[in-house]
Amino acid sequence: SSGINAEYGESINENSVRDMLYSEFLSLRRTLGFREDEFESDEEIEQILSEIQHEILFELAAMDNGSRYIEQAAADHLTTAVICPICQKNNLSITTDLVACTGCGMSLANPSHFNADHVSETLSVATDLHSNNCGCVPLFSIEEGEEMTSLMTMQCNFCRFFYRII
Repeated sequence: SSGINAEYGESINENSVRDMLYSEFLSLRRTLGFREDEFESDEEIEQILSEIQHEILFELAAMDNGSRYIEQAAADHLTTAVICPICQKNNLSITTDLVACTGCGMSLANPSHFNADHVSETLSVATDLHSNNCGCVPLFSIEEGEEMTSLMTMQCNFCRFFYRII
């Protein structure tokens, strides 16, 4: 029988759901004053419980899938938010072919197919390397590279630090 993770890490399977439903059903019948033979036959009870069980398992699976989707979307959002170092106002749009900022209009090819995590990490490394030796604010710029390509660089005019970002 298939298991679905419960809130506290327990595994709920079809048999435990059926047992729980049957127990609750009998308790409800007693509470409402029904005798055993006054209600449905065992087959009818079994059919009702089976339908309820199916609905509960379906809803639990949907909730589990929904929470995984939300967690992944949140993780994706957190990992892809890279502030443009040129204008320092908008997030960069990073695809396998292009790195761009709609705020300042910066756009450069991404021939190495860097993803947002890589760009963020490279910016962090460059900033850390520079700030370990210099207290000045570095400048980010777009420069012409080899073969008609553009590069994003970080440089400091005071300490002469230079780092290629993209």
